[in-house]
Amino acid sequence: MDFSNFGTKDMGIDIGSSKLRVTFEDKGIVLEEPTLIVVNKKTGQIIATGMKAQNIMEQNPITLKAVHPMQNGQIIDIDYAEIFMRDMIKKVYKEFNTGRPRIFANVATDINEVQQKALENALYQMGAKEIFLIDAPIAAAVGCGLRADKPIGNMIIDIGAGKTEAAVVSMGEVVVSDTTDVAGNAIDEDIIQYLKDNLSLSINKETAEELKIELGGAESLIEEKVLEVTGRNVETGLPYTIPVSSKDIEKATKKAMQEITNTILSVISNTPPELVSDIMQNGIYITGGGAHTNTIDNFIAQKTGVKTYIAENPEHCIARGIDKIINNTGDYSRMMEARRRRKLL
Repeated sequence: MDFSNFGTKDMGIDIGSSKLRVTFEDKGIVLEEPTLIVVNKKTGQIIATGMKAQNIMEQNPITLKAVHPMQNGQIIDIDYAEIFMRDMIKKVYKEFNTGRPRIFANVATDINEVQQKALENALYQMGAKEIFLIDAPIAAAVGCGLRADKPIGNMIIDIGAGKTEAAVVSMGEVVVSDTTDVAGNAIDEDIIQYLKDNLSLSINKETAEELKIELGGAESLIEEKVLEVTGRNVETGLPYTIPVSSKDIEKATKKAMQEITNTILSVISNTPPELVSDIMQNGIYITGGGAHTNTIDNFIAQKTGVKTYIAENPEHCIARGIDKIINNTGDYSRMMEARRRRKLL
């Protein structure tokens, strides 16, 4: 397959459950907005998308509802997904003379034929001239600065909003991978539920995410940390402020962390010995927004016995990787060709 573009402009898209990021040629990330649509509950009219939609929902309007067209790394509502992505790409078209670009987009390794077709349809509706799909672990590895095209084993743990994917990549291909729907959103929900059940404190998702980042939960801290948290008293409905400790967050997230650990260990146990040796030497890299969970690198290192690193700006790794691939297609053609062959099997 020839990946030369002959003047056609290239666009990269990282489609996540919580954010959509667009890269364009040599300009890096040119757009980053929430994967969100606001709809009128009564009429079904679309009011806003992306950042505008998020700003509206922060006001808690009773006549509107939030729609998330992506969940667990997959399109769950093709109509809303197409509307959302068209709206986002219009912003890029307005700023850059893109014409009909070739679009390079990431996909989870466990995507099925129906989900892949839905994604391709949505991308063509956006005006794509041609579509190339890249396995998310490959993009993440490249975005970390790893040589995923070389004959060495690299392990990536991508903890997004809706999906955690653990994978070993080598020679431009995903050798072993496993996924779980336990990821950032699920961890936030566990924190919300735990505080409600055990401390009679009702908080929103933003507060839960702040606690996850500040207090952690992946492992016990040597020195316990405590934050004063304000929410609503479950019993009285009144404003309520109480101390929440790192121990509370550790208890709240214990089940989720165990599920993520099981996914990682499953991949390692199925990895060829020679690549395990590489991983022991080179370490594990964590990408995605979930990498910001306090102490998660130490937690994974303890559970696996492998030194573990958090990538720089981990939530941008996949987008950076796609951007690097489309600007160096000759170097990474094997990766895209391998995915094409797998699709044809």
